[in-house]
Amino acid sequence: MNTCIRGTFECNWEEIEASIRADLAGEAADFISDYSLVRETQSSFIMLCDLSNFQSFVAFIHKPEVQEAYTVMGVKLKFYSMTLMER
Repeated sequence: MNTCIRGTFECNWEEIEASIRADLAGEAADFISDYSLVRETQSSFIMLCDLSNFQSFVAFIHKPEVQEAYTVMGVKLKFYSMTLMER
């Protein structure tokens, strides 16, 4: 499923970028592929990705250690599904 994740954060960009890339190289690689990560503003990012298993993703982001990291970095996420629009 093509997915857009918009996140806000309160830490520095390098910290959140490193955390996301580490997750994507680790356990999250089992259900997220073909991603693009861009900094949107001083305190927000957008990630476009192919999310193959939304339930696995939800289980991952609700792990206590992930929730703790998100709390420390001030991360808040919104998820959007994307559908190709033919013209």
